[in-house]
Amino acid sequence: MGSKATATRPTREAKAGRPQESAHEHATVPIPADLAGDALVRHVLLRAGVSVEAANEAKPADGMNAYFLTADRASSAYRKACRSFAAHVPGFDAPLADVGARLLQHAKDENALWEQVRVERQKGEGREASRKEAASLRAKVIALSRFAFRRSTKVMAELDRIAGGKRIANLVSDLDDLVALMRTHASTYAKLSKLKGVAERAAELAVILRTRPDRVRAAARLASRNRALFALGLSLKEIRAGAKVLHADDGPRALAPYRAASTSRSRRARAKAKAKTKAAPNGGRDAAEGRATAPLQTSPRGRKTPARRLLRSG
Repeated sequence: MGSKATATRPTREAKAGRPQESAHEHATVPIPADLAGDALVRHVLLRAGVSVEAANEAKPADGMNAYFLTADRASSAYRKACRSFAAHVPGFDAPLADVGARLLQHAKDENALWEQVRVERQKGEGREASRKEAASLRAKVIALSRFAFRRSTKVMAELDRIAGGKRIANLVSDLDDLVALMRTHASTYAKLSKLKGVAERAAELAVILRTRPDRVRAAARLASRNRALFALGLSLKEIRAGAKVLHADDGPRALAPYRAASTSRSRRARAKAKAKTKAAPNGGRDAAEGRATAPLQTSPRGRKTPARRLLRSG
């Protein structure tokens, strides 16, 4: 994805890990059909001479939705014309291109798993705010409960047991006990308007604080997603390079299904800029000359400034 043909931007280590010999030497080396998932990814990386560590650190350059959309198009177009690629593209690495669909599905699965972990981590980042809210909520419930049950020795003893503990584990346990207490004496708590909805919120905070984000698991999931994208990028790179040879005389429309997201954006940006230039008088030359020859005037500070800048600042 770092280039027009790959899914990820190779690091220096990845580039250094690539063999010096031509990639065409792999064109006839088959890829075992029984390989799938991460085993297939690792085999593709090993076959290309890219270290797993380098692929793990490679970062996507395009948005995932746009990337997978263009990857789907390229993979579908290749499947329809795979025989033409093998017959008319010299040195084409058909085994690598053929596993593109399998690599694409695996990359989608890995990205979905990473997104799930990422959302969990984002929720975990608000744990400190949740901890403060939970501590304040606990103090509020205990204070009002002591007044409401001041004549109940049993409930007062339970409140004495609950009150205390600054660690998150103690706070979660206290919230669970308070929720149970409020549900047991629901009729009494229903009369305390200041505690309306507090039992439900306390239960939610207990769940939030009980869920601890696993940084190690998140890092492993991200690395697995990155190397899946890198391996997919190698397959797409071969397909797109072959398409340029196969459709060299067929015009840009024939290559449209194979284009990467970044390539499509660049083409649209260039076309838009070209259209604006054509729409301007004299092809935009007057505007360019006006900028170059704008008269200089003296600013209030004595500096020579283009007249248009003085107008804007005035």
